[in-house]
Amino acid sequence: MATTSHLAVTLVEQAQAQKEVTVNAALIRMDAILNAGAKDKDLATPPGSPLEGDVYIVAASATGAWVGQSGKIAYYNQSWKFITPLEGMTIWVNDEDIQYSYTGAAWVQTVGGIALNMQDFALLRPLIRDWCEVKQNVTATATTTIDLTLGNVIQLTQAVSITSLVLNNPSPTNNMMTITLVRVHDATASAYTIAWPASVRWPNNTAPTLTQTANAVDVFMLMTMDAGTKWYGQVIGLNYP
Repeated sequence: MATTSHLAVTLVEQAQAQKEVTVNAALIRMDAILNAGAKDKDLATPPGSPLEGDVYIVAASATGAWVGQSGKIAYYNQSWKFITPLEGMTIWVNDEDIQYSYTGAAWVQTVGGIALNMQDFALLRPLIRDWCEVKQNVTATATTTIDLTLGNVIQLTQAVSITSLVLNNPSPTNNMMTITLVRVHDATASAYTIAWPASVRWPNNTAPTLTQTANAVDVFMLMTMDAGTKWYGQVIGLNYP
């Protein structure tokens, strides 16, 4: 049967029997697009008890009835049905209170709600006021991995020596990225060390001496311009009370 060019809505054929079936299916499909918003965009497995009209954006690595439908709009009408998004399609995601638009390859946040995710696109000549950075809290382990997409300010609580420090997901080459590492010693006077990655360069090729008194705070800044191949380290301050 013939369908519309964009949303693939089935068209009524001449002399077709039970036209209401085709018309109702078309209206339900359009309702899914024009609805008040998708319930979630981070689910890869369909919810167990969906309600008629529920809408989701299918997450990556979809399973169950959503297998092979990642990135599509799923809506429930007696069974799961799917809409392939078109570039420029926009939908509100209810659990985040954020608007997302489809780029032709991925869903990205757009202006609306409480967040804006530029997804590595340039923002030209902004004037930013009352600016802050996102902090993430990390508890040290022997191998401590820090995902830099979770925040550029890292409060690292240390109660064990770090034999391997891994800095994951720095900004791409030719973009400067700085991170602030706030290392907080635990309440003991134990001597804890950090084995800095070989990629971290310190002035005079000398790593800083960490403060080993109880509850002391050391603050460092690390900067990279080549996606973490080289980090340039600087001591902001040692032994803050």
